[in-house]
Amino acid sequence: MPPPNRIRLRHVLIFLALAIVGLIVLVTLWNVFELDGQKIRGFIKTVADWMGTLPPVPFAICCVFIFLFPMPASAVFIGAGAAWGVQKGFAVAAFGILGNQLLAYFLASRWMREPIRRLLARRGYNLPEVPPGKSADVVLLIRLAPAAPLFVQNYLLGIARVNLLPYVLISFPCSMTHILGFLLIGSAVFHENIMFAIGGFFFICFIMLLIKLTRDWMQHKKRQAVGV
Repeated sequence: MPPPNRIRLRHVLIFLALAIVGLIVLVTLWNVFELDGQKIRGFIKTVADWMGTLPPVPFAICCVFIFLFPMPASAVFIGAGAAWGVQKGFAVAAFGILGNQLLAYFLASRWMREPIRRLLARRGYNLPEVPPGKSADVVLLIRLAPAAPLFVQNYLLGIARVNLLPYVLISFPCSMTHILGFLLIGSAVFHENIMFAIGGFFFICFIMLLIKLTRDWMQHKKRQAVGV
């Protein structure tokens, strides 16, 4: 088995290569299909102008509820970055995401868990229980799950009834790091700052790489603990 350091270096190189290839493909498609940057920017500006007319606090309250359902956070917060910029957009997102995570947790732990437990019991299965002291590990693993939608993560952790404190302290920063990347992209596209947009793209790639390395590190620790 290759040493852990070599595995991490390989992952870094793979993610960097994929990020560069993705950027090249995006630029190539842009040129091949002769996309009109001004029209795209005009559309984003129209959406941003509309969002900018919305009071930030009611919009943040809406975020508390819309992300209880399959709503793409990337599109919402790219628009927020274009409408309000990174700093104001981040404050609005922080309020909405924290409220959403708390609401989803209580809905799942108090009203969803028991029907799901009975449904599984009728089929001969037991709803897994999180061992004492393992809540932080479970939250981190779920939050680092690749491509898992926000509402799915929230409901899974609520149904598992992980402790609330690690749920909030881990969930909130994990979500906000992704959202920061989307805000950077939205603000950059609106203000025609291509370097800022590329920075936002690579920031999201960096977060994905960090997630992968963290998951590998946790799995390595788990294998060491069981003596594998």
